[in-house]
Amino acid sequence: ARGPGLGQLASVLEVVSRLDSGGELKRLSREVLEERKELERQLSRRRDFEQQLKEVRSALDTFREQRRQVEMQSAAAQRKISHLQDETAFVEAEARQAEDDLGALRDA
Repeated sequence: ARGPGLGQLASVLEVVSRLDSGGELKRLSREVLEERKELERQLSRRRDFEQQLKEVRSALDTFREQRRQVEMQSAAAQRKISHLQDETAFVEAEARQAEDDLGALRDA
């Protein structure tokens, strides 16, 4: 697909090349047009890559936020586990004490 200025450039070069008897200008005109097409193709690829980069950065931000949330949930779960372990140890100690008290009452 030709850009807005490419068609105009092509017609100007075509008119000028008709005046070129040796054909050198015609060859140069073709080269200029090809270079211009290549430039437009490269610019289009660059825009595509920039869009992809933007999308990847957005996804990366999303993943970082999800990771932060998971790390917070993990830390909260670890605190809960630690608390439950403390409670379990306390209940076990209380149960042992109660068993010892019952044993002492039986022996008395």
